[in-house]
Amino acid sequence: MILTAEEFKAIKAVGANVPNDRIEVYIDQAEKLVVMPALGVDLYATIEADKETYADLLNGGYYEHSNGKDWNAGLKNAIAYIAHSKFILNNNVSVTAFGIRSKESTYSDKAAENEVVRQSNESRNVGDDYLASVIRYCKSIGLIAGQCDCKKQGKKGRKFFAI
Repeated sequence: MILTAEEFKAIKAVGANVPNDRIEVYIDQAEKLVVMPALGVDLYATIEADKETYADLLNGGYYEHSNGKDWNAGLKNAIAYIAHSKFILNNNVSVTAFGIRSKESTYSDKAAENEVVRQSNESRNVGDDYLASVIRYCKSIGLIAGQCDCKKQGKKGRKFFAI
């Protein structure tokens, strides 16, 4: 995996008592089902094998290209937000011998389902936009084939403009 559970916890606040193996499942899903198809298997495997060489891609930052300056959100941030969108939907439930149970105690209240879905969707939207910035960066430096138009266009035709 490219992102560790500890890095995930540093990017997205989750309870300290959440075990890493519970988070790693969602990181793996985000990387294998979303990031790998977007970057291509070869580039994904190369980045995973040599994270130090690809630190700028992983951590993000400003970069120059033919049309000026742009910003790469960082692949780790994109993975964290996409994994978080999956994690948040399932975080409050556990599969037990007695079926699927929701955590409820005197110290916490169950969140409304529509609120959980809204938060999950927001994390996924941010993750997708971050991944789009990573792909623009990869195209601009030649890691992904194709011309980089370097226009900030997110999903659903939304356009984003740098200030």
